[in-house]
Amino acid sequence: MMRILIKHADKKVGKLQAEIERMEKDIETMTPKDAINKNYEILDKDMEEHQVYTCDKKLRKIKRDYMDY
Repeated sequence: MMRILIKHADKKVGKLQAEIERMEKDIETMTPKDAINKNYEILDKDMEEHQVYTCDKKLRKIKRDYMDY
């Protein structure tokens, strides 16, 4: 059972890591309006640089839910 949970968690973590990489590529060409529409958290006050925290939060939650016994 524990092996199955770890395998499941690894799969979810892998999917989220791929999603983070995709989001990072999107961010390079994204306008502030796009960032707001996609619920990305804009950290730069001038809105020139965008960083994604929503996916990182999901990744940490999944690691906590599945890997902490």
